[in-house]
Amino acid sequence: MVTGTDSDPHKDIHIKTPRLDALPLLDISFTPLFQCLSSDHITCLLHWILVEGKILLVSERPCLLTHIAELLKSMILPFEWNNVYIPLCPDYMKGFIRTILPFLIGRTTNSISEKDMKELEDDVMVCNLDLDDIIVKGEKWSIPEPYDHVWTPLCARLEKARGNVSSFFSSLKGFYL
Repeated sequence: MVTGTDSDPHKDIHIKTPRLDALPLLDISFTPLFQCLSSDHITCLLHWILVEGKILLVSERPCLLTHIAELLKSMILPFEWNNVYIPLCPDYMKGFIRTILPFLIGRTTNSISEKDMKELEDDVMVCNLDLDDIIVKGEKWSIPEPYDHVWTPLCARLEKARGNVSSFFSSLKGFYL
């Protein structure tokens, strides 16, 4: 507790932190995630992060790479991503894409060549945020059949969240010109 303020030196200010078992406050909008990716692809990204896979995010917009990477890290709470994390990887660090360690790396579309893409290991998942596309082992990703019973409810919940986010922001349109 801190006592006093400039306007009223006798007024107490209470400072609180979230409980240890509470979700941390997240001041990042989920809207770009829902605008870029389908529910199936969001679920796939979460799956790959939780199994500590190698994820390469690709987009023309650098700010989107960082935003989506931060959201993905926050969505795995209470777990933490403690592996290679470079949300906007510069050219001189692109060698990390060939590491044996799990990674979450973002590269702009114009900074990654076709040669780089062909040299990726088979266990790297490439997520193109601009095209809502996921490629694993050189082929488009699809839901594995044994996991369909798990994927369907998760995707339904993400669709519900997408609807909530969309309706919230559409209700705000009248306030902004």
